[in-house]
Amino acid sequence: SIWVVDPDPDSGAILQALLADGDLGQVRTLRSAAEYWPALGAAERTQEQLPQLLLLAERGPDFDGVAVCRDTRLRPKLSDLPVILLTSRSDHALLDRAYEAGVNDHFDKPIMREELQLRVRSTLRLAEETRIRKQREAELSETAARLKASLDRVAADLAAAARLQRSLLPPAPACLHGLCYDWRFLPSEALGGDLLGALPLPDGRIALYLLDVSGHGVQAALFSVALHRLLTTAAGGLLLDTEGGVRDPAAVVRQLNAQFQMGGEELIYFTLVLGYWHPEASTLRYVQAGHPGMLLLLPDGQRRILPEGALPVGMLPGVRYQSSEVTLPAGTRLLLYSDGVTEAGAACESMALYGTERLLAQLSRAPLGDCLDAIVADVTNWAGPAGLGDDASLLLIDLLPPTAPEPPP
Repeated sequence: SIWVVDPDPDSGAILQALLADGDLGQVRTLRSAAEYWPALGAAERTQEQLPQLLLLAERGPDFDGVAVCRDTRLRPKLSDLPVILLTSRSDHALLDRAYEAGVNDHFDKPIMREELQLRVRSTLRLAEETRIRKQREAELSETAARLKASLDRVAADLAAAARLQRSLLPPAPACLHGLCYDWRFLPSEALGGDLLGALPLPDGRIALYLLDVSGHGVQAALFSVALHRLLTTAAGGLLLDTEGGVRDPAAVVRQLNAQFQMGGEELIYFTLVLGYWHPEASTLRYVQAGHPGMLLLLPDGQRRILPEGALPVGMLPGVRYQSSEVTLPAGTRLLLYSDGVTEAGAACESMALYGTERLLAQLSRAPLGDCLDAIVADVTNWAGPAGLGDDASLLLIDLLPPTAPEPPP
């Protein structure tokens, strides 16, 4: 509806007739502020249709059109109400005050039919477009708020899952009978597909492993957590047989390969190195399933790379995984790692990969934590702003003499 507030009864009647002639909607004519404010209050209270357009005379005996416009816009439901001021003279000071109070348009009396109808139609169209725009903005704002709340919940869930995943990692730095170790775990996202472990076996050996599930993120992390539950001596784990005996590393991996044939559209597989250190015999019995070869820094300063093994677990059924055994002198430093370390730089096509030889050269006799920090700093610097691009994990181990006291890492 269009409300006309004009103390001049003739002017109000003409406006009503011209607006009705233009089929511009219902027209309500009021003669004074004393009529206008009670009518407006009643419409607000009774949920009657509020004005969609207000035509205000410039002034009257008890009436100031500019003041009425300003005070009307203070009402929350009418803050965007379009207002046209009807003036009887061209007064720049008046118009400045009017537009500052929120008047949208003005035209001078005497009123011309075509001009009035054109101005009113234009103002109503603009008001409707503004209403639709604000409604869409409100809807977008509400959608954005819901999306943010959802994302905040997802972020909180991921943070909790990341804390849970890290809680599965062994305490470090630490010493077990026959070795000391420390590790670094660098997932490329909140959750990663890498996992590592070091745990004593009932026969006195120490089990060491590092696995890398294909891909990264939530799916890879969930898969790695399931594998962690199996690479244990607890009930349901695969490291011990039904009679409590320690199973050979290759037998463990063969069972994992039979259990995790993840076919279908998306192939999921994982690489794994699993070894048992025998401190009394100074031997490491191990199996490598598609995993990068372990790195050695021998007591005499020589550096070696143990050969890689068979296919990753889960790629093909019936793979013949075989255990290998190597004798290592006390004082050997051993590094297990995922390929996210050696493949740093892959995110940038113009860069070379970090590579195994560079990683091997970074092995030093510094304390375990200092050596790992130096490696991480060098790899991170090599990758540059692009980042590692994949999960990266390192497990660094010092092999101790059988009877030597275990030094602090």
